[in-house]
Amino acid sequence: MKPMFEGGVAVDRTVESRDPEVTAKAKRRRFTGAYKLRILREADALLETGGVGEMLRREGLYSSHLSTRRRERQRGELDALDLIRDVMLASASIPVAFPPQIFEVEVDGERYDEMHVDGGVTRQSFLFSFGLDDKALAERLGAKGQTTAYIIRNSRLKPKWQSVNNSIIEISGRSISSLIRTQGIGDLFSEYLGARANDFDYNLAFIPGSFNAVSNEMFDREYMNTLYQLGYDMASKGYPWKKRPPGVDAQ
Repeated sequence: MKPMFEGGVAVDRTVESRDPEVTAKAKRRRFTGAYKLRILREADALLETGGVGEMLRREGLYSSHLSTRRRERQRGELDALDLIRDVMLASASIPVAFPPQIFEVEVDGERYDEMHVDGGVTRQSFLFSFGLDDKALAERLGAKGQTTAYIIRNSRLKPKWQSVNNSIIEISGRSISSLIRTQGIGDLFSEYLGARANDFDYNLAFIPGSFNAVSNEMFDREYMNTLYQLGYDMASKGYPWKKRPPGVDAQ
């Protein structure tokens, strides 16, 4: 994992040419798992009545696409690996910085494209966020013993002093960063209460206040490597997991 992490972050630097004499490079189409399954279901339904060719032309596909997707479906890949990839990409789609991931859904017989972005827009941790009955789930899965929750927050909990000029851009940037930080802290307390209510073993990790490195851009490789090394060193010595959010007294 370490060599892969230190290898850097891949960034799409595709540039569209405005020169009419230069032909724009075609972009490869990317299909979500949900889209592939929908196309297969539609093709299967048209096998007896005909119309597969028309459907392929409408979607801009070839018969080879169907053959490939059928093999993937037979191996159980469409509803597993592709879905995981789509969800992982959506979870990393930071608004403005990256484009949203499109999921095709069907509601009352109508197809829609849903745009999904980083879940941090609403919450930064989702352990007890959707009314899931964790005890019932554990019983259904046959899980024995107490459940252990490990919550890793990639941020400091205390604000760092920063000089801000009296300008809309700088004030907005500082306000948004403060909003994200305080929202994340609120989520930690919410998950702690959920852990106590469901008898989970709560374990929390976050960037210590002693870490003073500064990131100079969104994906600063030097900063990221320094932070990774700190986490690696702390973990190798036996990480001191916090059993409750800061400010909560032991009871």
